[in-house]
Formats: sequence, C-alpha cells, structure tokens
Amino acid sequence: MDGITNIKNKLIFISISSFLFGIVISGFVVCYLSIWFTSGFFADGSMLIQAVDTQKYIQVLNHLRKGKTDISIELLESELNNKLISLDYNDEFTERTNDSVVKALYEAKKYREIYSREVNLSEIDKMANDMLNNLTKKISGIK
Repeated sequence: MDGITNIKNKLIFISISSFLFGIVISGFVVCYLSIWFTSGFFADGSMLIQAVDTQKYIQVLNHLRKGKTDISIELLESELNNKLISLDYNDEFTERTNDSVVKALYEAKKYREIYSREVNLSEIDKMANDMLNNLTKKISGIK
C-alpha cells in the first residue's frame, strides 16, 4: 500500500503543481497581452494627435507664406485656447511635468496680458481666460 499511496501523493503533487504553473503562465500571458493592447491604443492616439497637429502647422505655414497673418494668428490663438483648457486638471504628475505646466501657464498669462483676445467663440475664450485668471489657485493645487 505504501507504493500506491506514494504514487497517489506524486500524482496529487504533479496535478497541483501543473495547475499552479498554468495559473502563473496564464497570468503572464494575460498581463503581456494587456500591456500590448494598451500600448497600441495609446500609440494610436498619440499618432492621431501628431497627424492633426501637423495638419494645423501646415495650414498656419501656408497662410504665413501667403501673407495672411490675420488667419495664421487666429489659428494659433484658437489652438492656444485649446491647449490652455487641456491644462486644466487637478491631478498630481511628476515634478518635471508640473514645472512645465506652471511655466506654460505663466507664459500664456503674460502673453494674454499683452495680446487680449475676444472672438465669437466666447465660451471657449471664457474657459481659457478663467484658467489664466485662476492661475495662482491652480498652481497652488499643482505644487
């Protein structure tokens, strides 16, 4: 009976070991696939942003080369508003990112103090201006 008990114990050990090994391998596979799909998703979004930005820059450059500075300025001003609105967040990022956000907001505030902007898209202008007017409060939330 010791031989049969010994074989049963070995089979139980092998079964449990195989089961646990399968779980570990499955976990690695699921983790790898999750990272692979997620990185592809973010890479796709990044490429889309780069493509759209490139089209905007080409538009501005074409207008500048044709001497249409008013159109170029308007395109850049509206893009500045979009960027300012996108910087409105309440999360904590790395010090490097936070410092860069603070610098961008201060530079935008100085620029808008010199060159104010009011156009037909008053809601967007208001959001961007509110962001700059609340700069001190915003920065204290960042740092």
